[in-house]
Amino acid sequence: MDAATHGLQMDLRARQKRAVVRMFDDVLLESTRHSAQLRDDAFGGRSHHHHGDIQYKILILDKFTFDVIAPLLKVNELRQHGITLTLLLESEREQIPDVPAVYFVQPTARNVQRMSHDLGENLYESYHFHFTRELPRSALEELATASVKANIANRIKRVFDQNLDFVSLERDVFSIMRPDAFKKLNDPKSRGEDIEKCIADVTNGLFATVMTMGQVPVIRCPKGGAAEMVGRELESKLRDYLGSKNGSGFGQMPLIGVGNANGAAAQQMARPILAIFDRNYDFTASLQHAWHYEPLVHDVLHMKLNRVDVKPDKNAVGADAKTKSYALDDSDDFWKKYKDAQFPKVAESVEVELAEYKRAIAEVNAASASAANSTGGDDADDQTGASTAKLTKAVESLPKLQEHKKLIDKHTNIATALLKEIKQRGLDEYFSIEEDFCNGKGDWKAALSLLSATGRGSASDKIRLALILLLTSQLNSSGNTGKIDDEAIEGALRASGCEVAAYNYVKKMLSLNQQLQQNKGGNANSSSNRSQADILDWADRLYGQSVDLITKTAKHLLSGERQLPIAAAVEALLANQPSSSSSADVGGDAVVDTFAYFDAKASASQRASVPLSNRSSHQDEHAGGYASAVAFVLGGGCYAEVLALRELAQRERTNGRAKSVCYGATDMCGGDDFVSELGEIGGGSSRNSDGAAK
Repeated sequence: MDAATHGLQMDLRARQKRAVVRMFDDVLLESTRHSAQLRDDAFGGRSHHHHGDIQYKILILDKFTFDVIAPLLKVNELRQHGITLTLLLESEREQIPDVPAVYFVQPTARNVQRMSHDLGENLYESYHFHFTRELPRSALEELATASVKANIANRIKRVFDQNLDFVSLERDVFSIMRPDAFKKLNDPKSRGEDIEKCIADVTNGLFATVMTMGQVPVIRCPKGGAAEMVGRELESKLRDYLGSKNGSGFGQMPLIGVGNANGAAAQQMARPILAIFDRNYDFTASLQHAWHYEPLVHDVLHMKLNRVDVKPDKNAVGADAKTKSYALDDSDDFWKKYKDAQFPKVAESVEVELAEYKRAIAEVNAASASAANSTGGDDADDQTGASTAKLTKAVESLPKLQEHKKLIDKHTNIATALLKEIKQRGLDEYFSIEEDFCNGKGDWKAALSLLSATGRGSASDKIRLALILLLTSQLNSSGNTGKIDDEAIEGALRASGCEVAAYNYVKKMLSLNQQLQQNKGGNANSSSNRSQADILDWADRLYGQSVDLITKTAKHLLSGERQLPIAAAVEALLANQPSSSSSADVGGDAVVDTFAYFDAKASASQRASVPLSNRSSHQDEHAGGYASAVAFVLGGGCYAEVLALRELAQRERTNGRAKSVCYGATDMCGGDDFVSELGEIGGGSSRNSDGAAK
């Protein structure tokens, strides 16, 4: 697989890591340059320095950048680059006058104020300031003023905008860590300025991701909602940057098809697509219970920043009574191999690995016994030599076996914790029933049995199932599932002691969508429609056309394809086929033709034309479509969608079309957390007939 094919899966995480490491190593370069200058001044000649020397320094982070670094670099890697101590900016810190300090923080007013205080206290030998995104002019002036007042301006060595305002969780997964984006964008109490601020903040995170990626993407997104707002603002921000002195050479690619009329089209195909989706595009993926390893660990054990805590059994004693924290990334061979596997396969594989370990240990013991029992005889020397060789080989394998045993123990503990939750909450039943309903063949009796007070599962589990019943069954009244029995569901939820705010919120959104369509189709100025328009004004303002995507994508789930809507949309966008041949049709609308299109590199004339108007003439030449895509979810991502996109990339490779797909989100959000967000919004979403909050 060539670099272009492997592209985004490798580059984003690798590029971010290289940028962070460069921050640390630049201190060494600065130090050696300073030392060389001193020697040149003293001896009047050029001096030589060793690039292999380690310049020890401290690293100062805020909470956000601590989370950026945590999954990216292990402690031993930090030490390899001279980081001897990591401190939080907000903590009380003592003066360390002979050590340089590397600051890596967000450019907030609070952080800049704290850094100015550090300058005034003269805490460190030198200061290397690095920010996750662009530092405002006013903040730069504040730092300059503080350094002049402290008479240490010459000790500020660097002030850099790093454009690292996101966290790389895996090769193909990233988060911009804005966990409150969904609520801000969907809460009826949100003010217009709050929504605009949230859109700008998300755009900053995506801009940093694009800058680190090193390529200007073609932006696609559903029309009429927050995703289009982000897409439009990101295009504007990229266009401004490309027009600046710093951005003149950004994202330049080797010329393709020079002298050929189709060269520009080929160059565009070589660039990645950035497909931005509202979480409203598909609720079901975030709500449905998982049955694959990584989604299960995230959803059930609340994995965060690639770490998971496994709580001890209540009867455990000693070391077993402590909570165990495990890192889960691709340096873990078992995780790398089985994270996308269904849970029964994982449990089986743990047993296989354990049996293999026991077999290897038995061989070590046998070799040891053979060496100890070697007896004299004609060929005693040969036997002793052979036994010694076996024993030596066995002993040499022990460290590797011990590490493998730690790995087995880790996944045994994780799998045991998952199995405990599965049995207690009946998660296998929830997954099975939800899967059936998403395929249009659900069992109402079984579903209501789980929702009842005697059914297994937490209150959140029941709400999640109820929402999937709402999102699927109501939309297929002519199918096997029949029309939803709303009273039966709400009655079962209340009898189980469940808070129904989240359920009522989604139900209201589906109802509002229908009313919005009717409102737009009628005369909004008539007396009969004016009151209704007032009631629906807040919904139209916040959601626009994106509300009805909940309906459309739920219908897509019932189509029998059982491909998650976001994966289906990305597949269509990668193929770049017209609607007549698109296999990824969401609710009757081909995404390629109906998604908004933004391209910061397009000329004014190209922006004025329909994006697909010139593509048909080049269809044969570019039948392979785009080579790579980034799918970004505005309002919380989930590992079910990560898995769906990995399966898409694998299918494309199997069919001879090498595609690279990366997944990002404002935050990675588990199903229970998503239900809580819906409940918080639903608890305050009631409005009176005048459109005012009750």
